[in-house]
Amino acid sequence: MKALVWITAAVLALFWSGLAFTTIAMFDWLAGAMPGGQLSEAAGAMAQWPVPAWLSLWVDPAFIQVAQSMVVEVAAWVDATLPEMPDLLAWVSPIIWIVWAIGMLMLLICAGIGHWLSGRWSTGAVGSKPV
Repeated sequence: MKALVWITAAVLALFWSGLAFTTIAMFDWLAGAMPGGQLSEAAGAMAQWPVPAWLSLWVDPAFIQVAQSMVVEVAAWVDATLPEMPDLLAWVSPIIWIVWAIGMLMLLICAGIGHWLSGRWSTGAVGSKPV
């Protein structure tokens, strides 16, 4: 049972660390893509995509058009705030690692409690051992 607790904690730690690495990589890409205008170009290209026929059976085409226009507006807002973004993005990586460390600490505390509880439950009740 103790091994199951620690294997589960290790798998959750891998997912948690992967999420942190992926988030930092996404923000690094965003910081690199913004000066070149790649973000607004990608959003503009996405707004031009036609709605596939199979998708219009499941989702209202008007909803898809609203979502596309919203992405274009967010990209325009990001382009407008571009001069301030490098200063803001410099703080993202340390904040993500602080949140990661807090999450890992909570995960280790929960795994330790699970380890302790599984050891306590596997020994049985106090008076049940033969003399």
